[in-house]
Amino acid sequence: MGDERQIFETYLKAHELHLTQPRETVLKAVFATHEHFTADELIAHLRTLGTPVSKATVYRTLALLSECRLLIEHDFGLGRKHYEHASDLEHHGHLYCTDCGQIVEFYDARLNSLQDRISRQEGFEPAQFVVKIYGRCARCIEKMRRAPQVGGA
Repeated sequence: MGDERQIFETYLKAHELHLTQPRETVLKAVFATHEHFTADELIAHLRTLGTPVSKATVYRTLALLSECRLLIEHDFGLGRKHYEHASDLEHHGHLYCTDCGQIVEFYDARLNSLQDRISRQEGFEPAQFVVKIYGRCARCIEKMRRAPQVGGA
């Protein structure tokens, strides 16, 4: 974990909050992973470590980490948010498998230049640019191909 602790502590102080032990536990767990994760996955991980942090603390701490821009929240329309680190993050998109839930990141400089060009053309200053592609991953496509066909003539 790099400057995340300092950034978080500064943000909390500015909002008259404190870096409590449970918040620090969540912070360390969040930055120990480099994968996308949900709050429930983080809670389950903390439980396997025997770390007593309440569900409410996890959810509130993730919201604070998002507010201070250490985390990016993604909503893939499933009723739960996925999180990823925001630091040193080149703009990228996500491929989301609607069958198994796998998330694959991709980067293509052409998307960034297209966004820049369109924004300049329209005199627009973008705050966020999100690319999410929904579909099936190669593994799920292959699984569907191998599945026996039901019905038919």
